[in-house]
Amino acid sequence: MFDHFCSAGTMKQILALHREICNTLNLKPNRLPDFYPKIKAKLANSWKAQALFKKFDLRANHKVYGKGRICAQTKVLIIGAGPCGLRVAIECQLLGAKVVVVEKRDRMSRNNVLHLWPFVIQDLRALGAKKFFGKFCAGSIDHISIRQLQCILMKVALLLGVELHEGVSFEELLEPTVGRHGERLGWRARVSPAEHPVSQYEFDALVGADGKRNTLPGFKRKEFRGKLAMAITANFINRHTEQEASVPEISGVAFIFNQKFFKKLFEVTGIDLENIVYYKDDTHYFVMTAKKHSLLNKGVLLNDYAEVSRLLSVENVDRTALMKYAQEAARFSTCGLLPLVDFALNHYGEPDVALFDFTSMYAAENASIVYERQGKRLLCQLVGDSLLEPFWPTGSGCARGFLSALDAAWAVRSWGQIPAPHPLEVIAERESIYRLLAQTTPENLHRDFGAYTLDPGTRYPNLNRTAVTPHRVTSFYDCDEAVQLDAAIGTRKRRREMDISEGALISWVGCAEADLASAVGAQALADLVRRYRPDLMPPSAPPNAVYHVLQQEFGITPFSPTGAAYEVPEAKLRSYLARVYLAFKGEVPHVHHKYDVFEQIKKSQQKEKHARNTTDHSVSVYSNAADLDKSTLSSRKKRRSTRSSQVSNDPAEYIRKKIGKLDLNDITQLARLIEGHDDIKNEIDHSEKQKDIQEQILALFDTEDSVDPRMVRDSLVQLLQGNTNTRIKQKGSKQPNLNDFFQEKGAESKPSKPRRKLKGLASDTIKVPDFSDIFKDDSADTDTTAVNVEQSKKKDLIRSCSTENESNQKCTRSASVESSIPQTRRMSEIIDLNRKRYSPRPRNAFVNSLEFHWQFRKLV
Repeated sequence: MFDHFCSAGTMKQILALHREICNTLNLKPNRLPDFYPKIKAKLANSWKAQALFKKFDLRANHKVYGKGRICAQTKVLIIGAGPCGLRVAIECQLLGAKVVVVEKRDRMSRNNVLHLWPFVIQDLRALGAKKFFGKFCAGSIDHISIRQLQCILMKVALLLGVELHEGVSFEELLEPTVGRHGERLGWRARVSPAEHPVSQYEFDALVGADGKRNTLPGFKRKEFRGKLAMAITANFINRHTEQEASVPEISGVAFIFNQKFFKKLFEVTGIDLENIVYYKDDTHYFVMTAKKHSLLNKGVLLNDYAEVSRLLSVENVDRTALMKYAQEAARFSTCGLLPLVDFALNHYGEPDVALFDFTSMYAAENASIVYERQGKRLLCQLVGDSLLEPFWPTGSGCARGFLSALDAAWAVRSWGQIPAPHPLEVIAERESIYRLLAQTTPENLHRDFGAYTLDPGTRYPNLNRTAVTPHRVTSFYDCDEAVQLDAAIGTRKRRREMDISEGALISWVGCAEADLASAVGAQALADLVRRYRPDLMPPSAPPNAVYHVLQQEFGITPFSPTGAAYEVPEAKLRSYLARVYLAFKGEVPHVHHKYDVFEQIKKSQQKEKHARNTTDHSVSVYSNAADLDKSTLSSRKKRRSTRSSQVSNDPAEYIRKKIGKLDLNDITQLARLIEGHDDIKNEIDHSEKQKDIQEQILALFDTEDSVDPRMVRDSLVQLLQGNTNTRIKQKGSKQPNLNDFFQEKGAESKPSKPRRKLKGLASDTIKVPDFSDIFKDDSADTDTTAVNVEQSKKKDLIRSCSTENESNQKCTRSASVESSIPQTRRMSEIIDLNRKRYSPRPRNAFVNSLEFHWQFRKLV
């Protein structure tokens, strides 16, 4: 199951297999110390898992993470499961925080390709990207599709214990309030669907990684406008053929560097571009900057408007013309070597081609903001495109997104420390780092990529953490009480938690009986633990075990050694239940998913295996000959492809699969074929086995060079059954006498010697027979073989059928001086080259072969 998880390529498969693994191992995603050691111990038998965990351990053991306990009291909610959102989730999980990720989509369908800076490649390799995607940045490749990058980061996050919920959209941030029973609710999120358990999650750090749409309030954006620039992205289906693989990529061709190329493009197609990029990944990805007059002349833009929003509106763009425009430009830039016919599909099931404007880019004025209501503080941050929109020709989007993710995780680390720093100090340091983000390039970062950690000082050479002072960021601290600018900056005291009413505790437990004694009962508490942490209380566990679980996992001492509540004061029961409430307060209840993806995968594999075993693999040697020999004339290919199959579907299927590469004229190879397959002691079954072998050998002759093998086979079967009326017919000649096939010579008596294992025959004993008196057609290259048997006595030969008394015998080919040696023809010329050769264990096969010939002669 874990191997299937590592190779899964869709969000549905990844999440389903991970949830099945957790259910099988009785685990639930949680903080790093509570989840990672358990799954690591339970997957100890998987070599792939151990290779991954070795990389995770190397990173998690760094002192900056404090053994996963620096942010043990921090709860983080991340909006968006894109590359940047998952990257910051991984870092927060390594810090020991409780991390929940919500993703609006239920699939990963972004085909666009990202350019990776060197430090990003090093960072992903350290997270085990090669274990999940073997082709990751192989050789000089420095790019990857967004979908594949999401798959890698999602698998890493899930194995570390991140809790991810798909199909959940963040709608609004809810401030702390007081419930109807007097309990205080912290910072929560209103999500869609509203009844989803994530709506109960209370957090104190929020990260927005939902792209340009940015649903978090309090972040103003500033615009950078330049010259009109319109880009086209197109993704074509990559069928991974040899022709497609041989086409070189275009890492970036600009007009100022290759004016001849773009002028010729305009002359031939009428398309005027400023630059073009081509990457080959899961799709053929093209991105190009088109000039306005070219789009108007080609009919992509219907009308010319001065306002960019109207110019690129859906009503003003002809998608059919846009697709044709992208196809022509892509086909010309690759010299027509790619079959750019079909577009890949986007998330909406439409051809993945788009026209967008990057005339203006947006950047957030601030990277972080802190809210405080009723003593509850919340740190909000932006990462990725929500924070700084990239300029795509520079290929900086993914790299700067990863840098912002690491910077945001560093702020979460400062936020979760005990004692907690003043919020203005956290904001000031975060804004000081954010000032460097827009200026980063591969050249002005530290060159020692292996030394990069969560600390921004390991990435930015000229970092000044105090470039922004706390007094300058007071506008980013939104508090329900006025902040004194001249007041000394120190740790703000948290308000004392109000007492929780007895009714609120009983209602939270969900007990049927509205009394405190029933709420602290074994059955009620067992149901409560199973609601939030089913991994701690399996269904088979007795209810009384809940007190031991609460003590072991949360340090809550039982109110009574026996669990009897009637002897305990109500104040003590209320205190005990309040501690249980605080342990689970604000957590996400367990969501039960019913998946059978692994069972479906196993059934699919069994069906494929059954299909391979039952499917008729008896491919005609004549139809395959034309396909394998590319130099054969087309007329001969057509003639051979129309012939019917000459290979039977009998129990000799096993042997037929092993003789694909044998040389029919080499008797040594023929001996290796036969030996080891005749261990049947029953004489009738033994003859049937020999019949099967001879049928396969005769069926492999070419009818253009020898007699019709179908007639020979049918005649041979009938002869072995006792019918001597069947004869082999040769067109244009009279019927031959079967006695001419097996000519008996004078037997020479030899002393009996112990039989030796047959490894082959000496080359001096191989002779070529003369068939001129049999076929009467002067054929010089026939492959039919006659065998001569030398025997001492007839009784000895008959007795050789028994396995107890076997005599040493010698097989030779009868020869004639007048006959010419036929040219050697290997079966590899006409049989599937992929079939393997099999050499069974040595056996006295030719003694059994002589038995067959003796039975043949006896029937004749």
